[in-house]
Amino acid sequence: MRLQRVVVDFGADVSFARVNDKLCEHYGFEISVSRIREVVLGHGQRILDAHSVQDDWPQDQGVEQVIAQTDGSMVPVVETDPE
Repeated sequence: MRLQRVVVDFGADVSFARVNDKLCEHYGFEISVSRIREVVLGHGQRILDAHSVQDDWPQDQGVEQVIAQTDGSMVPVVETDPE
């Protein structure tokens, strides 16, 4: 269980191939890249299965204006195509 958590944590940060570098550096051993991929993707699948995904998309056309407070970041403005 602990090893799985370590592999998933590292696999979320870097490519599956680089996880071995971190495992070797921190714990002194390696695991095959294919097994690392299996563990990380399996964990992600279990998360997906445990949570319901909301797939209903609003049917409304939206609003004319949106007033919001921002932190200075750019807010993208888009025009939608009804088709």
